[in-house]
Amino acid sequence: MTVAEAAMRYWARKAQWDKYGRPRPAKDAGNIRRDLEIAAELVGDLAVSELTNDRQEALKRELAARPYRPDTIRRVFEMLFAALNFCHKAGELDRVPPRIKLASSPPREFVATYDQLATFWDATKPPQYQMLFVLLLATGARPDTVLELTKFQCDVGDGFIDLNPPGRLPTDKRRAVVPMCAVVREWIAAADPGPLVAYMGRPIEYPWQTWRRIRKAAGLPAEFTPGAMRHTVATELSRRDVPDAQISQFLGHEMPNRITARYAKRRPRFMPETVAALDALFEEIAQRTKTGLSPKRVSGVLVAGRETAKSLIYGGRDRDRTCDPLGVNEVLSR
Repeated sequence: MTVAEAAMRYWARKAQWDKYGRPRPAKDAGNIRRDLEIAAELVGDLAVSELTNDRQEALKRELAARPYRPDTIRRVFEMLFAALNFCHKAGELDRVPPRIKLASSPPREFVATYDQLATFWDATKPPQYQMLFVLLLATGARPDTVLELTKFQCDVGDGFIDLNPPGRLPTDKRRAVVPMCAVVREWIAAADPGPLVAYMGRPIEYPWQTWRRIRKAAGLPAEFTPGAMRHTVATELSRRDVPDAQISQFLGHEMPNRITARYAKRRPRFMPETVAALDALFEEIAQRTKTGLSPKRVSGVLVAGRETAKSLIYGGRDRDRTCDPLGVNEVLSR
């Protein structure tokens, strides 16, 4: 069997579904397919028995020369050997070659400053990206988690957000129940039912290209990514002496007892030090921004309260235009 044959069998019979037998999200399935295609392109003609340590080292050098980051190289190897192990368990291979050791990328240590956060808050952008930014800072959640968040998961009365959507089975990347600070409570209360980060009622799935465009226009560094907001928030909580146990619970690193957690989220003071730290973070932004932190509606769309007549996004004479990720241009009259 060749490496390419093993990759195709793994993709056709296993890789498109998770361990519960459910179809993977399009983005995750696309990433797996891409990694398998990279491996098949470079070593697909080899018989599995020819994938020796020396040939794996050569593959690692070829990937690094393209250039791919160490984490990307590791993912390609993981998908390649997942395919080989799948075929071995199915009785189609008598053995799997030993795998070489790979280095990981150094951890990303970028922490946005208050001035950078205020600059992005003031930046010209589509209204849905203001909601995305609020939720990233207020929940410390991973971007994919925020993009799946709906108003149904938020209890404005008791002041908490359940980041795990109904029906989603737990995975290794745990999703916590987090408290609401004042700013996010105001935005969620004003939001329409359904997905919170949405365009014309439909969730935004791939915001990265527009985020990069906003960031570049605002003069912010390339490290200012949606994922970096989680690290920024975690650092801010630590800087403000939030107890380590609360930080771990807030980020989903450590989950409380299920019975206890069911009731703790409805306490009048649920994770109070965390809430105080998040309120203080938004206050630091408010002191540096020209745009109000409270939401208001413009033609039915939630935007940050503006003190100037600056357009919402990329001009349009005498009108504000939203970015159009779903292929339909919507004009917002002033």
